Amino acid sequence: MSTITIQNQVDMGAVVSRVLEHVNAQDAAAVVALHGELGAGKTTFVQILAKALGVSEAVTSPTFVIMKQYELPEEKNGLRELIHIDAYRIDDENEMTPLRFTELLATPGTLVCVEWAEKIKNLLPKNLIDVSINITNQDGGREISIHGT
Repeated sequence: MSTITIQNQVDMGAVVSRVLEHVNAQDAAAVVALHGELGAGKTTFVQILAKALGVSEAVTSPTFVIMKQYELPEEKNGLRELIHIDAYRIDDENEMTPLRFTELLATPGTLVCVEWAEKIKNLLPKNLIDVSINITNQDGGREISIHGT
């Protein structure tokens, strides 16, 4: 799709809007695979996305619980639920089984955002949106590459 350079969280909102334009969760869950080093802004991306979808509760990194679910207050872009997964601590893809990950991926109206998606790449569908966030400077600069459906 594209590469965008941003300087702050307001700019990240424009990136989120662009990604949401390409989300299609009619037949199964839509997946956004997030890539980037620690502190790049993967959780910030999900926080801004959640806010754009109307989630009012605080969205924090699910690093230790692996997954958090958020019901949307009203359907938006065909979405009813946001799932936020942090695969950083996953050592074996079989660790996703208790989360019923395969069932989640088959659920229409669901948007699944996966931080550290490369850790569970064999479980992810082929039709997904890859978002790579790279730090360009310590003043908030980021280069964000978006690829996929």
